[in-house]
Amino acid sequence: FAKVEAARRHERDVTAFAAHELRTPLAGLKTQAQIALAAGDAATRDGALRRILVSVDRTARLVRQLLALAKLEASAPLALKAEVEAGALLREVAQLSAVPARIGVSLDPALDALRLKGDRETLHLVLRNLHENAIEHMPEGGSIIWRRLPNGLCVEDEGPGIPEEELPRVTERFFRGRNKSASGSGLGLTIASMAARRLGARIELENREARPGLRAALMWS
Repeated sequence: FAKVEAARRHERDVTAFAAHELRTPLAGLKTQAQIALAAGDAATRDGALRRILVSVDRTARLVRQLLALAKLEASAPLALKAEVEAGALLREVAQLSAVPARIGVSLDPALDALRLKGDRETLHLVLRNLHENAIEHMPEGGSIIWRRLPNGLCVEDEGPGIPEEELPRVTERFFRGRNKSASGSGLGLTIASMAARRLGARIELENREARPGLRAALMWS
């Protein structure tokens, strides 16, 4: 009975979270569509249409994350046999992720020689969520960099970082921190952490010491 009640409570939490997160972009879509329809000049109309595209992207990403979360929770354990080239996979992730022109992305050349053990789809899920989380918190003109590590790889950004007291909790389902991005759902690090565990790996988060920003690493013991 306790397991059934926990499952029901989780379902209610997911539904409430999705409804809350979808409400804002959907309301924005309606408002901007009304502005575009009523616009008397091309500049106003085009501006409204661009904002509609931003809202559509945000909504699509949230739906994708919710589906990924549900799939991870329902999936059986993985049989880890494949090896995936890290550099090629990260270039694919960067190509698929929406990166504003004002943000720079670079990859450590050593990543081309790194082979990651695990299911390619799950590895892609981890890296894409870490990548998009870094982009979300970037300031104007900032950049992110992926680096090879002795037991994995990491992405470093130049955002505000995460308050030290929140670091142990940011991978919790639906946790909302002080530095939550207006365009993010807060699910990215949760999904990355869950998917990493399925690979026999873990996510390690720490604020950068020499400059502002977060370092998010995918590590194998």
